Amino acid sequence: SRTPAPPATLPPVVETALEALVAVAQAAEETAEEEDEEEDDMDDDAASGGGPPHPSLVSLVPHLCAALRRAWLPTAWGFDAWNRGGQTDMEGEPTGAPVACCMGDCSRLLSRALRWCPDAASGDQVQLAQLVAAHASLLPEWDAWEEEEEEAALEVLDDVSASFKRGALVVRDVNAMRPLFESYGQFIGTAIDQAPALGCARACRRSHALMALAANVGGDASAGVARKILGAATDRLRGLVSPDLPVARPLVLAAAAALARGVGPAPGSLSPNVSADWAANAARTLVTSKDDLSASELIVLASSSLRALGAAGAGAAEAVTDASARASAMESALRAVLGLRDLRASGGELGAGRRNAEEEDTDDDSDDDSDDDSDDGSDDSDLGEDFERDSDVDSDGDGTPQEQGDEETEAEFLARYAAEARKLAGADDVDPDSGDVEDADDGSELELDGVMMGPPGSEARALLNWLQSRATAADLGALAATLQAHPVDGLSDGVSNLQTVLSSIPQAAGAGAGGGPSASSGSAGVSMDFGGLAL
Repeated sequence: SRTPAPPATLPPVVETALEALVAVAQAAEETAEEEDEEEDDMDDDAASGGGPPHPSLVSLVPHLCAALRRAWLPTAWGFDAWNRGGQTDMEGEPTGAPVACCMGDCSRLLSRALRWCPDAASGDQVQLAQLVAAHASLLPEWDAWEEEEEEAALEVLDDVSASFKRGALVVRDVNAMRPLFESYGQFIGTAIDQAPALGCARACRRSHALMALAANVGGDASAGVARKILGAATDRLRGLVSPDLPVARPLVLAAAAALARGVGPAPGSLSPNVSADWAANAARTLVTSKDDLSASELIVLASSSLRALGAAGAGAAEAVTDASARASAMESALRAVLGLRDLRASGGELGAGRRNAEEEDTDDDSDDDSDDDSDDGSDDSDLGEDFERDSDVDSDGDGTPQEQGDEETEAEFLARYAAEARKLAGADDVDPDSGDVEDADDGSELELDGVMMGPPGSEARALLNWLQSRATAADLGALAATLQAHPVDGLSDGVSNLQTVLSSIPQAAGAGAGGGPSASSGSAGVSMDFGGLAL
């Protein structure tokens, strides 16, 4: 007897079974992690998560993939069982084809299969590449934006990229990957454009993994992915009521990552308003988050800003022409270059993650230890004190900070009163751009595959070369005015010591290789004229 075609939607018993299978996988993962922690002779690779997956987890991969094949792949049911004749159910919906149902749990299962699959041979045996393609094809049809489900679907992108890099996921036909990148690009672009702030930030975060995967796979898919992400990010960024909203930073970084890849749209192809708005927000991000940016984030901002100027191996035709955009791009490039210099001088290199993440983890551990040492009576007292503090902060219930130890910043003040103004104007709906997006950032580095970059220090030389050889008098005057109005740390005398500062940044051997930022050999000794603007 032939296996019947899968239904248009999964029965409740199947949904419950998928939830149970996810729970089994999570429990197995926790148990394996506990066993690894108990092993005294665990090597450094295993300790950092770089070792092979635990054997008990590897043994689960065939079962996870079997469940996904039954839901997604026609070969699991037989081609004849699938709807090729246009049959429909009583409601007129087609039957037999896979549907975007239970995508949250299915995404969790696929993520674990990607993490635990040990090698390419095992991946072929469980049809891992086909499952990834099926997942990508179903995502654009799925419009559930609940936080947990949406995060699970996006996390698959990280795992696909990581699995491809370590060889468990093999792509034998680059052209066959085009539909996958189109589907994932559409899903990420839609999330950036339409999801609430937290979902938008998570989609921005995963866009870096998608662009890195496209760069590693090769072919012409990278340009299309970068174009979709850039368009969605800049459109959402321009629509923000305030540049100080938390969602602005992930939007800036997503657009910057698309611009920093040579295959993506050239900055000069953007309209003057779009390029000026992105460059201004990039410079603002470097001011407001200067102590919290990781090395990869600074590299992305530096590379994209240099490309917007026509430096870093980019031709003059790729550069922005709008005066405002050029001024902001210069400021952004300078702040990013100096930020990288300071981060490297303090021992922070690529791979260290977000600068304050380790400090926050230490603070959390200290807080946990303090809580553990407290007795029941002190816990009750702490609860009372917390309630009193909450009452002091918001005694009116309107979110207005009162009697806080830290004064409200101007940006927070403006954002809060903008929200109040919208309420008074009758906008009862919650602003989708407002809200905290901190949960979207785990503190890890962005994936930089495909980003135009050179060895450490080459960004400074590329900027110095551009200032010496290609910047106009108007550009230099605008930069001088910007530094006068908004001083940059490390430039004690304004622009008078800018050349000295940039040329003193050490450059690693091999600069200029791979099309990254580099300075021409003939730039040394050329002085910069700031039009007599002595600061």
